Amino acid sequence: MDDFDRGVSYHHGLGSPVNHEIAESYYREAIEASDDTRAMNELAVLLLNEDTRKARSKEAFDLLRRAAALDNSSARFNLGLAHYYGFAGMDRTPPRGLDLIATAANQGNAKAQSFMTNYVATAAATEAETHAAVDDLLHGWANEGDVTYWEIASMGSGYSDLWHRFFETPLADKSVMLSDILAVESGCRECTSSDVNTVARKLNEIETWRERAAEQDNSAMFNLGLAYLKGEGAPKNLEEGARLIIRSAENGYVPSQYVLGKLYLEGRGIERNPGMAYAWFNIAAADEEGYREADWARAMRDWVTAYLPPEHVAAGQRWSTEWVAENAAD
Repeated sequence: MDDFDRGVSYHHGLGSPVNHEIAESYYREAIEASDDTRAMNELAVLLLNEDTRKARSKEAFDLLRRAAALDNSSARFNLGLAHYYGFAGMDRTPPRGLDLIATAANQGNAKAQSFMTNYVATAAATEAETHAAVDDLLHGWANEGDVTYWEIASMGSGYSDLWHRFFETPLADKSVMLSDILAVESGCRECTSSDVNTVARKLNEIETWRERAAEQDNSAMFNLGLAYLKGEGAPKNLEEGARLIIRSAENGYVPSQYVLGKLYLEGRGIERNPGMAYAWFNIAAADEEGYREADWARAMRDWVTAYLPPEHVAAGQRWSTEWVAENAAD
């Protein structure tokens, strides 16, 4: 067992009692001995979790940048999340965050791939700045012939048929097709003739969701809420989208519980509240019915735990425990 493994053992309580001071010392020894990028990443997470004072946060982010520069995908992913959400004193810059996370996804980082897949499925085009970032990344990577990220992302897209056509299109024609795809993804009604049927299907889906949502159908409220959040097939309305997501989340619908955690984390349609974000991730993570969003919620809960002040995590744990108890009683 090397210094890094010993650090992990004491950091996470794997075969040793949790002791962050000992873990930190082992991580630092590993870094000093061999520039171990794994130790840099873990130490950064430990520092952010232990102390959110500016001095510790600065060291943590310096470690993440150093490890990312040495191509550690986990550090690149964590640094990207910090930029995307603006945690622990980091300025919130979603385009920079997306760039880092997407690069980590292309390196094969499973958490980054899951984030980007989910981003395209539920979050793209909800904010002008992030939509512009996606547009820039698309065109930049298409021109370089690197579409690995979009092969990952298309798995969660509602327009996978369009994305598959994109992959089969000659590189010289990809930029034109990208504009068509982005237009369809954002609910454009003046798209190319080949995409009219796709848009029509989407609009028909919206009407069906409206009818079912009025009958308190959780899946319909979830899908209609996403449509409002994204402005896709419905006028963009963050507050109405959040309201529908909240209703279905409170009814116990796991996908909505996960998305509600993200809305609280980003302050999208509702007031930003990291503690409540943790609470809803924690609730969704307890799902035992096989929803994929439960896996995403567990990953986000664990990541948020590392970056939030302990009192926010404790408040989120209390609230989620009380919510589960109350709803179990019902």
